[in-house]
Amino acid sequence: MKSNYSLLTRIPNACVLLFILFCSYHNAHAQTVSAYDIDSGSEPIFPLNQQKIYGIAMSSIGGDATLTDLTTQATSGTYVGSDVSSFSLYYNNINDFGSATFLTFSSSTSLGAGEIISFTGFSQTIVGDGVDRYFFIAANINGGATLGNTISFPFFSLSNFNFSTSVSFTSSLGPSGTKTIQAIAAPTISSFSPGSAGSGNTVTITGTGFIGVTAVSFGGTAATSFNVVSSTTITAIVSTGTSGSISVTAAGGTATSPGFTFLLPPTISSINPTAAGTGATVTITGTNLLGTTDVLFGASAAASFTVVSSTTITAVVANGSTGAVTVKSPAGGASIAGFSFLLPPTVVVFNPTSAAQGGSVTIDGTNFVNVTSVSFGGVPAESFVVVSSKTITAKVGVGASGSVSVTTSGGTASQPNFVFLDPKPLVKIGSSTTGTLVTNSSSTVIDLGKTTLTKDLTREFIIENSGSSNLTILNVASSNSKISLVTAPSTLIPAEIGQLIFKLDAKDPGVFSSLIEISFVGALYQFELKGEVLGENPELEIFNIVTPNGDGAHDFLKLANIEAYPANTVSIFNRWGDKVYSISQYNNSESGKRFEGVSNEGEQRALNDGTYFYVIELGSRKISGFLQLSR
Repeated sequence: MKSNYSLLTRIPNACVLLFILFCSYHNAHAQTVSAYDIDSGSEPIFPLNQQKIYGIAMSSIGGDATLTDLTTQATSGTYVGSDVSSFSLYYNNINDFGSATFLTFSSSTSLGAGEIISFTGFSQTIVGDGVDRYFFIAANINGGATLGNTISFPFFSLSNFNFSTSVSFTSSLGPSGTKTIQAIAAPTISSFSPGSAGSGNTVTITGTGFIGVTAVSFGGTAATSFNVVSSTTITAIVSTGTSGSISVTAAGGTATSPGFTFLLPPTISSINPTAAGTGATVTITGTNLLGTTDVLFGASAAASFTVVSSTTITAVVANGSTGAVTVKSPAGGASIAGFSFLLPPTVVVFNPTSAAQGGSVTIDGTNFVNVTSVSFGGVPAESFVVVSSKTITAKVGVGASGSVSVTTSGGTASQPNFVFLDPKPLVKIGSSTTGTLVTNSSSTVIDLGKTTLTKDLTREFIIENSGSSNLTILNVASSNSKISLVTAPSTLIPAEIGQLIFKLDAKDPGVFSSLIEISFVGALYQFELKGEVLGENPELEIFNIVTPNGDGAHDFLKLANIEAYPANTVSIFNRWGDKVYSISQYNNSESGKRFEGVSNEGEQRALNDGTYFYVIELGSRKISGFLQLSR
């Protein structure tokens, strides 16, 4: 008997005890055996070929009693000899046919209803402690039995029970035990849940024909144990297991169902990063991660997780706690130590509250651990240094006004009201925004022109603020004291211009140059100024080729050192002697004070190419000659 059934219902009946005095080994004592029926005759089928019919409870008082044979007669029923091959007798200390021990077959050949059924050749002791022991009679049904035929045992008489010693025997047996011959269909499996499980997990198997179940296996490996809940349900505990089919062996045969996956317990080999805060994603690497049901950071469940493959999980940290990262699945759990939950940072204050690109800002707060970025107005800092968990120094990048933000593995913190200074100074020659732009470069040279001794030369420039924030001028430096600053603005609002004037000291003759550096908050502007102080009565050098085509070479009549003679007059005549140009205080720096191939006598017009004659008056001294005009 290899299956478990619920205990048979005990139906106690009143017993009348008869006592017989007997002697054994020269000692006299009373011994009584009581028997009563425990069977209603409606027991479930055991295996297909063993259908239980009747159950008897016996107890002995006053000494052990040994039952050696039992005879009865199936005096009613419709079965025939071809239905039953024989009858069997079983014994158990408890009221359970399923786990009872086989004692013997009936000695008679089955002939059908009315036959004498005798059980002999066995010896079963009933301990004399007054506790019930149990005997069961089962019919061994032939494969071709007629379904629906019945087998019925009547009340037993006292002569049917033989003991190896004289006892007082009392029975209360009835009603008759009756069994209808039944057929058992082959079992089927319609579903099982869960479809994957590990060692020690319980799987519920649903189907039909779960009668007389003797084995359940997973992928060919026997279940640790199983419980037949009903003829349609079994619960089984997975052993070491193998992936494959689930198999159920019952009285009617064996049923299988494919698709079971045996889950090996998970392992974790690494986590990355090892420190993270709320909302951060951590990658967990290991083995056997399919079927994961839970991921924990410390003692806190992950906000969410994705099983990427059998070796990878990505999990989002919730509130979390420091400790081990744990993965759970139906097959078991695995943990790895070393995870640190990072509290989100805070930004308390930053200084200064405004800065330009490249400016340094000190940020104070808390939890500056695993800092991944610092930004100003949403624009990443040019660089940053984590001084401590409470202090960061950062250089402003291209920047924008807005919040100062610090992002760590634990989250992001911000503090508003940072002002990005956007200095975009432009230096132009002249007194208005239409002046010529001075290129910001130390190699840019601006010619101040020439002057004579004791007559200082000044040149006017403007600074234009083309940026979107206030422009603060910190310093204007000159590398040569001969060229000095006369005036400069201090602060310009966006689109405002300010006057910038430099002076060339004319105390000494010579050519002088100076590197000018204008320092702004967040910007530096550089260019070179060059000028010449002429000595007394310098020789006039005349460049008599004029090609006014805008190529920057010989676009005007250049009279070198004319600045030494400010009271000059220059006149130009055509070959017929007509005056076509005349100007006083001629100089090489101003377009309106120099000859550029255009007549200023009468109708102003571009002169034709050809040869012209000049007369230069330097006080009492006159210089004359010719020039060649060619466009």
